[in-house]
Amino acid sequence: MEVESNRETIPIKVKSPGAVVLRRYAEMFKGKKFGKILDLMEIEIQPEAISALAQFYDLLMRSFLFQNFQMAPTLEEYECILGRPQTGGLPYLYQGNWSSPERIAKLLRVSEMEILKKKQQCSGVEGIPLLYLEERMHILAESGSWDTLADTLELAVYAIILLPHLNDYIDLAAIDVFIVVKERGLNPTVAVLANTYYSLQCCYDSRGRLVCCLPALYIWIISYTFVSKRPTVCPIEDHKWCLVPNKNESEWASCFASLIDKDIR
Repeated sequence: MEVESNRETIPIKVKSPGAVVLRRYAEMFKGKKFGKILDLMEIEIQPEAISALAQFYDLLMRSFLFQNFQMAPTLEEYECILGRPQTGGLPYLYQGNWSSPERIAKLLRVSEMEILKKKQQCSGVEGIPLLYLEERMHILAESGSWDTLADTLELAVYAIILLPHLNDYIDLAAIDVFIVVKERGLNPTVAVLANTYYSLQCCYDSRGRLVCCLPALYIWIISYTFVSKRPTVCPIEDHKWCLVPNKNESEWASCFASLIDKDIR
């Protein structure tokens, strides 16, 4: 894949999050207390676009560099995409320790012993399998425990969509973000954006997989490069009316390589 003659192409893997079960339960709660977070699961991203875009990221500038301009996702843009404005609320900041099994059990309405049994280590990362939360959601839906189902679903969305780490795995970092955000009314947007920049850094350091909130990054770049047929103030709704053609990675790379400042809307 050609990007620029003076730019080294690095192998970056991008995989869309698997959220079939989560989408099914999300339909029950659309338009309620989650802001735009559940709507992110409806975005069909093109992984090839993200992989090609990542080739234009400059570590020193912390920006995507194009022919005669540069761009970088901002906190304000991500607040708009996630539907979580910073007004009146403090951002989530890691406090030095993860949420205890007791707090996780209280959230999921199960015993602490059950959480300890389900807790695993995967690639050196502590957490619980997504499958366990999916099974819990089925039980909660059958019993009509809607409030607990909503909490369980939102936790899964935080770990799989907003702050992913490993495939089909709920790591303790994402659990802590969700619990602290829920209990203290904090805003997760800073954590989501910071994780995006961190993942881009890791891709260049270890040449691995880009693991971040892919729908948000995808909406961000598409919003600048394609025109919505029905413009709105909501980036997610805007995106639904963008006629984005399917392209392979080389075609996306050519698209980004040809961008100049006048192309950005």
